[in-house]
Amino acid sequence: MNPAQVWKDLRETYAQSCIDFLLPRAMQKWNLLKFSDFPNIHAYNAELQCIATDLKECDHGLICTDTQMILKILTTVPDYMSHIASFLFMQKDNMTYRDIFRELRKVESFVTLRKEIMAESSSDNMESQSFENDVDKSKRKNNRRKRRAERIQTRVHSCRGGNVQFLQRS
Repeated sequence: MNPAQVWKDLRETYAQSCIDFLLPRAMQKWNLLKFSDFPNIHAYNAELQCIATDLKECDHGLICTDTQMILKILTTVPDYMSHIASFLFMQKDNMTYRDIFRELRKVESFVTLRKEIMAESSSDNMESQSFENDVDKSKRKNNRRKRRAERIQTRVHSCRGGNVQFLQRS
């Protein structure tokens, strides 16, 4: 049998199931897709690519063009990316989806790095301001260790005849 004929027969057999099942599900996912529903741009991009692939498999290429994917990502970005999204929206005719994705990824990594630096600097400030609290915490920690050691010794001494099979810690 001719391989081209086999592919044609398979396509005819499964084309209806694609239209009946895959297309409505992919369209629903496309309509509900928002950047803010994902933890980062990589997860969003992975889901967007899966949906685009499903739509392309159903020969529904009107939605999954590069321009439509650009519009989708730029219209659903979170607030902290809105300024760069506005700029990229003006430049969308001169850029591909990959270019836009790359720029948004740079912004996201910059924002993540900035948050980490801010968290470190605020924790450093908190540590310097609460030196007295740290001393109190270390005293409490040492007291807890002493009490725990005393409980363990009490258990060991309370065993009769020195037959200690196991030692259970609290």
